[in-house]
Amino acid sequence: MVLCPIQRSPACRRGQISRGAGWRAINAANDLALLQPVIAADGFEVRTLQDGQATKGQIIDALSQAEADLQPGDIFFFHFSGHGQQVVDAGGDEFDGLDEALVPYDAPAQYSNNYSGQRHLLDDELGSALRAIRRKLGPRGQVFVTLDACHSGTATRGLGSSRGTDQLLAPPNFQVTQSGKPDEPLLEEDTPDAGMAPIISFSASSAQEANWEFSAEDGKRYGPLSYALGKVWRSFSNDGGSFQRLFGKIRAEMAYIAPRQTPRAEGALNQTVWGSESLPTTQPHFEVIMVANNQELRINGGLLHQLHPGTRLAFYPSDTRFPTSDKPIATGTIAFSELIRADVELDQPVSKAIITSAWIFVAEQNLGGAKLAVKLSLPSHPELAAELKKQLADYAALQLSEQQFNVLVEESPAGAIRVITSDEFILAEEQSYSPYADAVYFAEEVILKYAQAQYLKHLEYADPWLKARLELVVPAAAGNRGTTDGLLTLREGETFYMDVINEGSKACYINLLDIQPDSRIVSLIPGENSRQQPEDFLLQPGERKRLKSGDNNEEWVASPPLGYEMVKLIATEEPVDLRQIIQTRGMAEANTPLGKALARSFSMRHRGDDHPNISTGAACMASITLLIMKE
Repeated sequence: MVLCPIQRSPACRRGQISRGAGWRAINAANDLALLQPVIAADGFEVRTLQDGQATKGQIIDALSQAEADLQPGDIFFFHFSGHGQQVVDAGGDEFDGLDEALVPYDAPAQYSNNYSGQRHLLDDELGSALRAIRRKLGPRGQVFVTLDACHSGTATRGLGSSRGTDQLLAPPNFQVTQSGKPDEPLLEEDTPDAGMAPIISFSASSAQEANWEFSAEDGKRYGPLSYALGKVWRSFSNDGGSFQRLFGKIRAEMAYIAPRQTPRAEGALNQTVWGSESLPTTQPHFEVIMVANNQELRINGGLLHQLHPGTRLAFYPSDTRFPTSDKPIATGTIAFSELIRADVELDQPVSKAIITSAWIFVAEQNLGGAKLAVKLSLPSHPELAAELKKQLADYAALQLSEQQFNVLVEESPAGAIRVITSDEFILAEEQSYSPYADAVYFAEEVILKYAQAQYLKHLEYADPWLKARLELVVPAAAGNRGTTDGLLTLREGETFYMDVINEGSKACYINLLDIQPDSRIVSLIPGENSRQQPEDFLLQPGERKRLKSGDNNEEWVASPPLGYEMVKLIATEEPVDLRQIIQTRGMAEANTPLGKALARSFSMRHRGDDHPNISTGAACMASITLLIMKE
């Protein structure tokens, strides 16, 4: 799939899946359905090429037409969802003897005497077409490229779908030059030209990694970069933030949905997204896309934007910048939510003429509940499968599935019971003995722990008045690295500092949670075994505080388990102790709105969607993802 939007004018997006010989089907059409309305709503003219339209020749023609239609100062956005492959370099300009290439619809996967990559879209060819567009746009324009593809192999066991191959399009006797530069980007920037528009490109994974499709809440699979981009697009389209900050948000989201791959960013990352001068709203707003009658309507936000059923909304006249200072023209509740749209029931009838142009703000947010699809594959242990199926059916948060899944319980080659994720990360493994009580308890505990961790990772809540920010800093001796969002890579044993800053207008209380690679959730602030209470962690407006570990040391140490780890900051206007709520999966008593909402959401046995809401001003949440590597 290729998508080309041109300036707030357009971009060009490429269609669906490559059907040349040898390619497996993927779900790029879902990316198109997700991103097209999001991009169009931001003022882009969207042109798409999908399936048979997305041949190499038609992609090149579409880029040439975009160049002709664009004007100096315009913005051009190019998105590709599909396969990628490495091809023998015909130009002699690649250190390793390979060109990176996108795979159009008509490009085969196999090298032959009659085919050596003529229908692949090489990095040099795409770069040349984009340089022509950049010259046309000039220095006041902007080119943004996102590539939801990869060049590495599919999984050996085929549990999920990845968008690439480790098979080179090369003769059988071809040898890769070992002196090649590692992890070269698809779009390599040549000598900067002051007369051309800056270019920024995001890729879904590094060259050595597979790009795994993600199974979303609507049951469909998406490319993780496309999904993350669609989720964070709205808040960045007009707020004056940089591409570096946009990438940090995308990377943080992908750390949750695609934890085994590392997205990459290249180019002028310090550029402002779109260079827009529009005034930002104090909160992201939504709009009405369909009115059924004077009390039922549909809006352009959904589960992708954390709009769960039960969320309370307030409707204001269009262009309202400070919604809390005025009385809303209507209020309502989300009755049903899909990925990018939701159905709303208004509290009182309102005429279509008034409600159609309203701007919609979240008044009280419902946090939703954890949902996890579980598949059982235990052919040698039918009694265990039956007992486990019976046990798991008692949890509303778990859905048994024979098709797509988040977690699989299977037998290992050695006969052990293994719990594994859809991207082949082994959560736990243990020998099974009859009777099966221990094995059932083992699998149940691992699955529930993983479900709770996934829910917490995905949990978001933004607020205009409570604005606490977490910053992780590596000491100057290690390069003075720091991050406020996105990913920080640390070696085992490396030390770092954690600062929290209150940038809001209200004082707030701090909780800090650590979600480890093995799904264990640890309360860092207040510490799990500490005598300190939430009341001890009050942060005044404008205050910056360096957090101390359990032994009263300002230095924190990166330690096993290795892998991707998320540190989540939760700031509240009332003190909340999350330790008991987390340890008991929501069974502990909670007295605050956020505590009650979290407790209900963590309660895996709870059925129905009557999760308590938290009102605007109650909390804010921020996350930083760490990659802890072996020393």
